[in-house]
Amino acid sequence: MMKLIIAYVLTPLVALAERARVPRAAAILLVYAITLTGLYSSIALIAPRIQEETARLVSDAPTLANDFSRTVAPKVEAWVQGDDAPVERAIAWTRRGPASARVDRVDVDDATPDPALRDFRQRPSA
Repeated sequence: MMKLIIAYVLTPLVALAERARVPRAAAILLVYAITLTGLYSSIALIAPRIQEETARLVSDAPTLANDFSRTVAPKVEAWVQGDDAPVERAIAWTRRGPASARVDRVDVDDATPDPALRDFRQRPSA
């Protein structure tokens, strides 16, 4: 099938060369030489860029996957303050999570307690 497509596409160029009084065999060789040279040149010009971009993608893949999981994956944030023991229990529980959850990471930042926060509130997801 590919032979037919190539012949169909290149036949008009061979006919053009024949009209310019080039023998048919030479016209066929000339058209193939020009076509293959153009194809090779195009690949030779594009290949280094493809190699460079592929290498960059391979080196950036872990960062891209991590960023993707951080922005798309479900995330839970909690602000906990109070006496040390209850806060430590809350942190320990977050490291385990509920039975159906997978906890990848827990970040804990120490901050000055906010006296305005005195009760429990669940805020809507962003």
